[in-house]
Amino acid sequence: MENKHTAVQWLVEKIQQANPSFKFDALIRQAKQMEKQEIINAYKQGQHDSEPIRPTDAEQYYNQTVKSE
Repeated sequence: MENKHTAVQWLVEKIQQANPSFKFDALIRQAKQMEKQEIINAYKQGQHDSEPIRPTDAEQYYNQTVKSE
């Protein structure tokens, strides 16, 4: 499965292209973690009404579809 760029990853790339000295690493990490949790929560919610999932399924889904770095 091909990894996709998230909105946060896209934004960071665009800012860094415009300003290569952009160095807000802590904020970038926090934004990526927040987005990751949103994706995981959405996956869990989507599975809520269908079939039972293991607690690690959402994390695995995230890692396979959008994780980078």
